[in-house]
Amino acid sequence: MNDARDKFSNVVRVESPFMLADLSKSNSSVNALGFVFLDDKSFVYDDVYVETTFFNKGDNKNLIGVLCRASDKGFIEFRITPGGFYEIHRFDFELKKKNINPYVEILKGASLDIKTLTNWNTIGMNCTGSDFDFYINGKLQKFAIPVALKAEFGKLSEGNVGISVTNYPETTGAVEVHFDNVITEYKKLVNLKFF
Repeated sequence: MNDARDKFSNVVRVESPFMLADLSKSNSSVNALGFVFLDDKSFVYDDVYVETTFFNKGDNKNLIGVLCRASDKGFIEFRITPGGFYEIHRFDFELKKKNINPYVEILKGASLDIKTLTNWNTIGMNCTGSDFDFYINGKLQKFAIPVALKAEFGKLSEGNVGISVTNYPETTGAVEVHFDNVITEYKKLVNLKFF
């Protein structure tokens, strides 16, 4: 699949994709967020699919995720741990400004589709309207999200996509994550911003 993908004109291959995030400092929960940029352009999507493949060399309390609809309002995040757990949140920058926990929990649980400990995993999120689909290692997850919590998806209508690395207070040392790719598929590009 990688060889076929490299033949597309819009694919940028990064040799040795590697991210070392030292999240061992005194903050109780720290994020390293990466948004998808190409040269000096940021892409804004409404409906989009985002996927990444990664290898987490950290302990099983680290979380690796994909983001969609990222803007100055917040973002939707789907993340997993190498311990077999997943979390879905809407991050709200207004709550953060008020010193309120900015992570609005939508759903969390465990999935047998996550390859535990130090293995490669692929996660994907299809952000379409208020209907979101979540994939772990190519398998559609049949999450039962209550209607009231599904409404959280509709609070953000467009934005960038990205990846995330998160730790918890129990994490010690540097968090080392290897990303093989970040893939986006979309029907319509809403906006193109230059920085």
